[in-house]
Amino acid sequence: MLKRSLIGKTAVLVIIITLGLLLIFLTSMDETTSEDQQILPVKIIYAEKGDLKKLLRISGFIESETMVTVLPRIGGTLTSLNVEMGDSVKKDDVLGSIDSEPYDLAYNQAQAAFFVAQSTFTRVSSLYSTKSVSQQTFEEAKANYDAMKSNYELAELNLSYTELKSPVQGVVLEKHVSRGSMVAPQVPVVTIGDIDDLKVNAGVPEIHYSFFQKNKENMNVSITVPALENKQFEGIISNIAPYISPKTRNFIVKCRITDNESLLRPGMFVYLNFVLEKRNDIYFLPYRVLSGGDSLWYVDNEGKARHILFSKSFGNENFFQISSSISTYKFIIEGQNFLKDGQNVRILEDQ
Repeated sequence: MLKRSLIGKTAVLVIIITLGLLLIFLTSMDETTSEDQQILPVKIIYAEKGDLKKLLRISGFIESETMVTVLPRIGGTLTSLNVEMGDSVKKDDVLGSIDSEPYDLAYNQAQAAFFVAQSTFTRVSSLYSTKSVSQQTFEEAKANYDAMKSNYELAELNLSYTELKSPVQGVVLEKHVSRGSMVAPQVPVVTIGDIDDLKVNAGVPEIHYSFFQKNKENMNVSITVPALENKQFEGIISNIAPYISPKTRNFIVKCRITDNESLLRPGMFVYLNFVLEKRNDIYFLPYRVLSGGDSLWYVDNEGKARHILFSKSFGNENFFQISSSISTYKFIIEGQNFLKDGQNVRILEDQ
């Protein structure tokens, strides 16, 4: 009886375990079927067709091709300064003046000494021609005359320097001192520049040196100005420095602005965009489409998600080129990171 009871209990236990395993298996099958039939929402995008440019973007500052800081040639008190920032000036216009009284006195003194030396030299020359004075006396009179003449001319020149004149035509960009200031040859007074002839110097990495040398005549340059709501201007490369800085590993490219429309000013911060390569009439997509860096997902005609491996051949900072053979695909741009190949998807419409 005891043996028969143990067999019965064992059989019941086996049946319970079997039923439990069967229930777990059926539940797992239901979950798998539910996952396979799950439909995920995605957003799609179609490839664009057009021209694609690969750009090199370098920052810089606008400069005037003709920009001069006026330095006085003599020292003294600045008694007048006749210009303000933004004023237009012509070459040789008087910008201001330095107190001339000390230089007037020096001029008058040098002039008087010169006239005495000139009179003496004239008289000695006449006597020397008749052998009435020695050659030494003649040479001493001549040396004194030459010295007094030089002093006189120097005093006259210094007196003319009391008027500060513009060396170029342009616009006053900056005033460095005010009336009443003490100035000297090393003290800047004003800076003048030609705002109709502007340039930008860009430091370009040396890796591009060979390319720039070969293509400088035909390379397109656009200049973006953040201060003018990112307005763009056209430019051309005028010079490429034959020297690469050992500190920055850059070489200088000078670009002349060809259409400033009187909006640009020296000192403005800008971006220069050099076209390194351009392809016309191609298909391209934004980088957001890529999944994992090398996969493109799309929706097939049956509404299932499919993916293809992709290797980028050409692109810029925003888009990359694709072949025309896949240009008509409905590429998934949102939701592709949670998909399995062959999974059913639902395309969301743009709001």
